[in-house]
Amino acid sequence: MNKLFDYLACARPVLLVAKAPYDPVAAAQAGLSVPPGDPVALVQAVQRLAAMPAAERWQMGLNGRRHAERHHDFNMLAERFEGVLHRAVTAGSTSFPLNL
Repeated sequence: MNKLFDYLACARPVLLVAKAPYDPVAAAQAGLSVPPGDPVALVQAVQRLAAMPAAERWQMGLNGRRHAERHHDFNMLAERFEGVLHRAVTAGSTSFPLNL
């Protein structure tokens, strides 16, 4: 999952083999997701991607790129993180412990 957003940003369909509460590949309709430890599902997903029309794979790639740009841009994430930190500092130590 470490490189997932890099893959999405490449505008190519992604085959995700992972179990996580949030599946950006499914959310973005950017490829296929299969559970880990299921080689049959992995083979079927590869075959399904290979059998898809090129235009459908291209659309998956574009979906992933758009999703990464809208929801995982570093500037946007940094601004959100800054907002969280600002709220934590201004709320005081009673609602958010800061042990710096």
